Amino acid sequence: MAPETSTPTSEPAPIATVNELPVDAWKPYLKASLLNGFAPYMSKSLVDAEFGFYTTTLRGVKEQQPRWKRGVNILNGNLGEMLGKLYVERHFKPEAKARMKQLVNNLIVALREDIPTLSTGDSVRHGTLGEGVVIQIEAGGVVTVRFADGSERRLMLDYAPLERIA
Repeated sequence: MAPETSTPTSEPAPIATVNELPVDAWKPYLKASLLNGFAPYMSKSLVDAEFGFYTTTLRGVKEQQPRWKRGVNILNGNLGEMLGKLYVERHFKPEAKARMKQLVNNLIVALREDIPTLSTGDSVRHGTLGEGVVIQIEAGGVVTVRFADGSERRLMLDYAPLERIA
């Protein structure tokens, strides 16, 4: 019996579809996606059509923001990153950066201490799945556990609430 997995082991279906379909089959979809992505910046008729379908029909919003407000929102969205970089250059001193790096490193160490160090054959308990035995350990903190019900699961130690039991 193949183990159930909680992480992907093969390419997802959409990627397989991309590989199976010829380029000509993708062209209409890609054209429509491109037009849709730029619709808010094009002529009034395209802006209205995009708003009518995506915002009114799908989301229920009845009134579009005025053009000036949409423009300000676009600027805010794009300038935020640039203003943040300027702020950091002018006001975020190297000492503050060093303190922040140390804080992050301390957090990483503290979180790593919470992740159990396991060996093949260790008995473990999972809060939802119950008790089991570690049957395989992979790079990146991925373990395969065989649980009491006979199921096998691949779990990432960073996220799986595993506890070693005696």
